Amino acid sequence: GVLVEVTGSGFVAGTPHTCQFLLDRRNVSSPATAVSTTLIQCLSPSVPNMETPLDMAFSVLWNNDTLDSKKLGFRFVGFPVVQGVVPSSIPENGNSTLITISG
Repeated sequence: GVLVEVTGSGFVAGTPHTCQFLLDRRNVSSPATAVSTTLIQCLSPSVPNMETPLDMAFSVLWNNDTLDSKKLGFRFVGFPVVQGVVPSSIPENGNSTLITISG
């Protein structure tokens, strides 16, 4: 998964917070850590490589109760894929050379 940071207010260290993702019509939960009263962190579920973004519902639970998440959404996007680099080599003379990366 990927580290997710959630901002808000009233988070309390030492109390159970949970991030909940609705993935393929099922809830996937991840324990969350209160870093401060305004920030919690959790890990997203792992998803396979994909070509198009994947949108899902997201909520935060505190003591197993859903906090007011205002119907937050979460979007997974695929990792970039490099398809080409031009030029394929540059001289070692210390001059600046523009490199184009396509994907």
